[in-house]
Amino acid sequence: MSFSRTLALATIKRDIARGILEGVLQAGHQTISLLVLIEVFVRNSGQSGDWAQAMVFSSSFIGMLLSVFYGPRLKPFGFRKATLVSIPLLCSGVFLGVAAFADSLIGFACLVSLAQAFPALKVPVQTQIYHENFPVRRRATYHGWSLMAAQVSTVLFAYFAGEVLDRDADYWPVLFAIMSASALLAAYFTKKIPSRPLKRTMTTNPFYSLRWLFKDRLFGYLISVWFMFGFANLWIYPIRIVYLVDQMGLSPLKVTILSSVIVEVARLMFLPVWARIFDRINFILSRMIMNAFFVVGIYMYFHAETLWGIGLASFLHGVGFSGGRLSWGLWVTRMVPKERSGEYMAVHVGMTGLRGLIGPFLGFAMLNYLKPFGNHYQNIAMISSGLFLLSILMLIPVLKYGKARDELSPS
Repeated sequence: MSFSRTLALATIKRDIARGILEGVLQAGHQTISLLVLIEVFVRNSGQSGDWAQAMVFSSSFIGMLLSVFYGPRLKPFGFRKATLVSIPLLCSGVFLGVAAFADSLIGFACLVSLAQAFPALKVPVQTQIYHENFPVRRRATYHGWSLMAAQVSTVLFAYFAGEVLDRDADYWPVLFAIMSASALLAAYFTKKIPSRPLKRTMTTNPFYSLRWLFKDRLFGYLISVWFMFGFANLWIYPIRIVYLVDQMGLSPLKVTILSSVIVEVARLMFLPVWARIFDRINFILSRMIMNAFFVVGIYMYFHAETLWGIGLASFLHGVGFSGGRLSWGLWVTRMVPKERSGEYMAVHVGMTGLRGLIGPFLGFAMLNYLKPFGNHYQNIAMISSGLFLLSILMLIPVLKYGKARDELSPS
């Protein structure tokens, strides 16, 4: 299959611009929103705020769960794929702008949750653009460039936001105004990406894609393994921030550096390495290697006795995240022809949304359950690391199927 170099370059330029702007949103979604929630709204309200923290963190995964409906329901209108990707970013920018004026815990939590849920709707359609516009042997490398751009802006904005909150938490609306503007500009550049409309001849039934969980048994098995280790990661991620704030008593700047900046620096450093690995070796083997970093990183994070130890654990976590994010967005393109990538990705994203929706709530519930036994943070970390280790063992039997099936024709 031949690919247009002009098409690929036009996609790359606009996708890098989108990545820079979405990197600002990434910093906001992963750390800043939770920090503002804890430091400003939870403490002022006098409530525990566990429900609000879980809701804010899980909101993007609600969007992933609903993404299975997004593309199919809008398909009859004939929108270009790039337009479909830009609409959720536009909505996110509006909600972030309104959130800057929130004055209550529930109002802030709801607005931020909506702002974070919308961008996740675009993922299946966005993956299909990459599948159509990038050649298979350069796909991860090209997509990696926009991810690297996103990591740079995430690191810079996360550090800047940490400094602002450390000096005066009352300046948080300024951060949300910046995030709002970034989302709106990201929508503009995304809409400029070359793309074709979704095929109207394809089904508009959002549940039709779920048949691949059973029809393609390898895909179904891999989704179950992804569900397990993804769940282990998603329920521990917001607890990492709570651990630094409540257990360690660290300032917003130190929390931001340890939980976000170091992770994003590691992501940035290792993205080219993982992109090269993903393009050239068995993708299941690469996933096993990534998961090994999570096993060590999660365990160390909650057992380290110094800030340097926590920083090293965050770095290892970031190395795993660097490859994990790349693999998460592209692994289905190694299994199926481009005609099916949107359907497979919709299932993958929907399942991610499901575990992300229940993971944080269950994580905080498990944390509270373990409190009477002591060392509750360390115990929940051991459970998460154990699930990652189990996932590595479960991938061994299907290791031989990890070579690209990209050029297969539909049966």
